[in-house]
Amino acid sequence: IIDSIVLRGDLSGLKEEQLTGYYNYRCQQVGLDPSAKPFDLLVLSGKKVLYANAGATQQLSNLHGLSTAITNRERVENVYLVSVRCTGKDGRSSENQGAVDIAGLSGERLATALMKATTKAIRRTILAHIGLGMLDETELDTIPSNQYQKVDLPPVTPLPPIYVSPLLCSVTYCVTLSRFTISCAVVVTVTCVL
Repeated sequence: IIDSIVLRGDLSGLKEEQLTGYYNYRCQQVGLDPSAKPFDLLVLSGKKVLYANAGATQQLSNLHGLSTAITNRERVENVYLVSVRCTGKDGRSSENQGAVDIAGLSGERLATALMKATTKAIRRTILAHIGLGMLDETELDTIPSNQYQKVDLPPVTPLPPIYVSPLLCSVTYCVTLSRFTISCAVVVTVTCVL
């Protein structure tokens, strides 16, 4: 199973509870909330793989304080290309592109394709900046529909509820992500009616 995941990126050999565990592990690796379902599952070229959905890139952008800027938009023959720069709080930046075929499109279909190129560029850049090398949902449009199949994920266990005593208390969370440690203090005031 490990060979299948590491060498081929194929999750097919995982049982339901193992798949849920792997899903939670991938979320934990990059600090995502698994109950928000930031990844979806599909079978692509015979391999079961996770891909990042809109929720993943939104959470990552917020979590890491990323900002994006469009650096270029151009038409190259029948392809519309958008280039985006993503910059983190540390000043490090990454660039990537999103491209869509616009041959024969006009009106609303053309407008939708232009927005899709921008969305694709932003998501690809965020994922690359974070180092999360995986497909994002905007790239599914470039794969013929007969070559992939969306698969339902097993139920993801939500994060456990936090018990707060009926007194004024201070709860401190510390989340460790690879080489970064993010800490925040949360003060919770609870009034109980007995």
